[in-house]
Amino acid sequence: MMVGLSRQRIFVFFLAIGLSLAYFPIDVRAVEESSSPTSTETVRGDTQEEGTVLNNIGQTSQSEGGTSLQLTYGNSEVPIIFPRSTWENNEGLQKLLTWLPEEEHEPPDYRPIERIVVHDLGCPPTSPTCNSDTVDPKVLIQNIYRFHSVTRGWGDIGYNYIIDRQGRIYEGRYGGNGVRAAHVYDDRQCINFNVGSVGILLLGNYTQSSMPDAMQQSLGRLAAWLAVTNNLDLSNTRTTMVWQNPKIDRYCNVLTGGFNGSFTGKALVSHGDIETGNSDKFDLSLINQRALAIKETLSRYVYSTAVATLRYSLENGTKIPYAGEVATGQTQPENTVPSQNIGSAVTSTATSTETISPETPTVTPQPSRLIAINKNQLDLFPVAQKQMINDGTIVKSETRPLTFLLEQGKRKNIVSQTILLARGLNPANAIPVIDRELGRYPIEGLLGYPEGALLGEKTTGDVYTIKDNKRRHVTSAALFNALKFVWSNIRTVSTDELKVQSLGDPLYFPDGTFMKTSSPRVWVLEDAKRRPVASAELFEKRGFRWDAIRTLEDFEVERYPLGMFLAWPDGTLIRGENKPEVYLVKDTGRKEWIQTVEEFESRGYKWENIVSVLPEELADYLVLGINPLTIAKEEAPPTQETTQSSENPIPSSETNPESTTSSSQTSQGPNIRIAIFALTPETQLIMGSSGGTFRVLHNGNVILETKDAKEEFIINYSELSQTGVVHFEPIGEDTILKMVSYDARPPCKDGANWCKDINDNMFRGATEIVYSQNY
Repeated sequence: MMVGLSRQRIFVFFLAIGLSLAYFPIDVRAVEESSSPTSTETVRGDTQEEGTVLNNIGQTSQSEGGTSLQLTYGNSEVPIIFPRSTWENNEGLQKLLTWLPEEEHEPPDYRPIERIVVHDLGCPPTSPTCNSDTVDPKVLIQNIYRFHSVTRGWGDIGYNYIIDRQGRIYEGRYGGNGVRAAHVYDDRQCINFNVGSVGILLLGNYTQSSMPDAMQQSLGRLAAWLAVTNNLDLSNTRTTMVWQNPKIDRYCNVLTGGFNGSFTGKALVSHGDIETGNSDKFDLSLINQRALAIKETLSRYVYSTAVATLRYSLENGTKIPYAGEVATGQTQPENTVPSQNIGSAVTSTATSTETISPETPTVTPQPSRLIAINKNQLDLFPVAQKQMINDGTIVKSETRPLTFLLEQGKRKNIVSQTILLARGLNPANAIPVIDRELGRYPIEGLLGYPEGALLGEKTTGDVYTIKDNKRRHVTSAALFNALKFVWSNIRTVSTDELKVQSLGDPLYFPDGTFMKTSSPRVWVLEDAKRRPVASAELFEKRGFRWDAIRTLEDFEVERYPLGMFLAWPDGTLIRGENKPEVYLVKDTGRKEWIQTVEEFESRGYKWENIVSVLPEELADYLVLGINPLTIAKEEAPPTQETTQSSENPIPSSETNPESTTSSSQTSQGPNIRIAIFALTPETQLIMGSSGGTFRVLHNGNVILETKDAKEEFIINYSELSQTGVVHFEPIGEDTILKMVSYDARPPCKDGANWCKDINDNMFRGATEIVYSQNY
């Protein structure tokens, strides 16, 4: 029966089957009235060429003794399993397959087999087509396939194998051994028995009538074959864990679950044995005994396909390369023991090393019998390998359109051959491996492009390169050339192929690059920030070349945050425009204040060598030693007027230091402090600006950041106790600082404009935020 169907649902199910038969263009009456077969070809698996589609399946051969049919490979008891292509034999049927097993699916789409579940078709026994020997079984299978795949929406047939009344065995569900099928779900207990089971369908209804002898024999052979394939113990009852979904009210929540349930029973059971109340329950004890005996025999053979030279023995559910002696055309004598080397890759047959008592007759091991079987049967078994497949090997699933590269014992999914080609690997070298073998290697994401690969997106023309396993955008042709990439190395890929690797930060021009836009301002890159070069004099004094400047688009330059001004060389004398203090540049970007004329002249400096710089440029130099701004703040009265000596730009011992530094305090010194009450440790303090850039300093000296008009500086209140004073200096006269996180305006009543114009969080001049424990 079908998944989740109880006894009460049987009528609805068969009505659906009837509708399915009526819906598709099949003449059921013609099937029922078909005459005896006309083909005289004997169906023999040991003579069938590998890959041949048996178009005459369903026919019998005529012999002198009456109608006969060869259902095993010679007299070996090995079943013939006709491949799926026997009934999925046209393009229309092939297109109905829409379900494919997935990796890392829940419940798992591949699971070691622990149980064989037998179903019958459940058709009404009174129907002339139910237990008929004249109906073409292919037609029935095709209609079941249509019903499951299309009407039910399962995307494939629900059973793994089907046996017709003549004993012919057909391959069902796509995906090979261990694939999760759709043949039994106990909705009373919310247990999904499809996981870790094989579903076998018997065409007909056998709750009230017995199975034909040919069907019983084939079921025993198939059960034995599956027991060998999956190393099942047919003799004992055992308890196994089963996939169970939680039940909410009266419904099963299939979106979540796990191996939380259990079932105790034989390995070979009917549907009614595991789902209480189901109608297709029949006694399988005799068939189980027969399968148990056949299993022992099947394990002694050596197998190959008709056209292959490789030979295998079967052991513990795997196939092992076999190189020992083989015998063909005869059944192994009953009084012989199987070779001790069955299941091992050896070059000759070895004798038993067990001690034999005088009373025990010596038995000479006989060569194992070689049987040529269909490839689809041999592919059920994974190859038992003592060693893992080497890293760097390309492997592909034999049953699914999946390809992987093995790396460090794991497999990475390959979604595009372009990735392999970019890595210098040939997709044609992929080794086909069955899914059970692939399961030995854990899956670990997608295989990406190699480091340095250049990729061009087909639709947009954007170019990316792979760096640090990230996809990094090359934002312009100028950047592409600056990084010395080669245009012919770009591989054009689709958007989906491009998304294999996550997007990282765009690439930047290398440090030391000079850039400009249409304006005359020149910047040099350092630590991915653009540092302004204040003048042509500085540019030349630093020994730079004018032809090294790249003219770029505005967007390209604006990608880089503004950094500190480029420093003058060590030993340069500088002072701010219209400022009296003179400094000496030292230690690559620091300034030392020369406090007096005497000191200036005693060092041998010349007044004409002093370079006048912009105020914001001067502010970028960290102070070494005494800071004149600190002296001005400590000694100068805030109301005292400033005096300057045009002849002596440096204050002497006779010059009043108070009058010398008051102007500096007015223009640069911090003169506003903000008190904000009732803050929590998580409160963020945000400083921005209106009209220009500003500089953020730690305790007045260490430059933290430089922000432009569109940027903000953010610090948590809890960090202030560690940071201390955070100092903000406007750069340029148009810059007004704005405490973005503070706005104490009262709510405006009736949309009053006067209320909206209150600027209670904007401040002109340098500003500080200081942590205080007093509040």
